[in-house]
Amino acid sequence: MRNPLLSQQPYLIVVEQEEVADSFIQFHCRRAGCEVDVADTGDQFVHLTDARIPDLFVINWTGDKALSRELFRFIRGDELLASTPILHYGSEQVDTEIDVQIAVPVCAEAFSHILFKTLEFQRLNSPSVIELVGIRLDVSRGSVSVANEELRLGSTEIRLLATLLSNPDITLNRSQLLDRAWGRARDIEERTVDVHISRIRNRLSVYGLHHQIQTIRGIGYRFVSERI
Repeated sequence: MRNPLLSQQPYLIVVEQEEVADSFIQFHCRRAGCEVDVADTGDQFVHLTDARIPDLFVINWTGDKALSRELFRFIRGDELLASTPILHYGSEQVDTEIDVQIAVPVCAEAFSHILFKTLEFQRLNSPSVIELVGIRLDVSRGSVSVANEELRLGSTEIRLLATLLSNPDITLNRSQLLDRAWGRARDIEERTVDVHISRIRNRLSVYGLHHQIQTIRGIGYRFVSERI
């Protein structure tokens, strides 16, 4: 049964150590009316978060605490994922980055109640929109619009733009932008950032906003907070 206070179907990414067709967590998340994708490897996790930003991460990864901590820090260090709450299902709290801890064993009713409350709190209390000089980036939806018209940008461009908008008037080097947009990827040339920045500027040029992203020669880029 879906909670009537949730206006639209919540999207969850469940991270579990071993691929299970329908674990306790997956079953009760779906039973609560949530759309669920499952990641049991780092590559799957990156692929899912690149494609869509979830309303909640549910993590059941207790075997390797170091790997769990790395995952939590990756989430908190990403402009688009940082505000997404983390619900950890396990016998002990492994990191301070966790928002909600569910100690096991737990009954289905208690799990569903905590799940609903976490999603409600997230939607009511977390600002999810970044807006500057008429550019509106909806973090929760992963969309960008200007003058109520949606800009067609890929997930990488949205991550880059979110980073620039969140750090107005601050020069960010290509390495910083690369980390924000591609996480820990090591096989991507820093100059790839230039290609994606060019695409963003191209979309913004229709509205005369392309000059807001300034090139700082030999360093990187800066978003100007006042209309040029």
